Amino acid sequence: MLSKEPSRAIVPSAASPRSSTRSLCPVPHSRGAWRKYTRLAYRQHQTEAFGKYVEKLIAAFEDERDDHGLRRWLLELIGEARSPLTLPTLAEQLYSEDESLRSLAVRGLEQLGTPPARQELWKARANGSVP
Repeated sequence: MLSKEPSRAIVPSAASPRSSTRSLCPVPHSRGAWRKYTRLAYRQHQTEAFGKYVEKLIAAFEDERDDHGLRRWLLELIGEARSPLTLPTLAEQLYSEDESLRSLAVRGLEQLGTPPARQELWKARANGSVP
């Protein structure tokens, strides 16, 4: 028998030999829960995809000195990677003379969200480097 509750998916239970016995699916199906689940899955996929190239992105950022737009784009990608490997590069850019690189570093550290990233942000704000 099907449930009339629209926010949950009903699937047959594998443990029961009777097809009329059904259990709730482990994947959330309410709109809010589904959005949160897909957002987290996308973020995990994005982190894994960027994570493969973090070292190359950091090396390219450190090697590039002439093209300001390319440096900004590379730092944005480094921040989007949300990898602990990015912490030293982002923390270094908190004290950059270029305001656009500082703001990208702040955003990257906020997205990273680890205690060391928050500590670096706190130190930079206490020193007055970033607002």
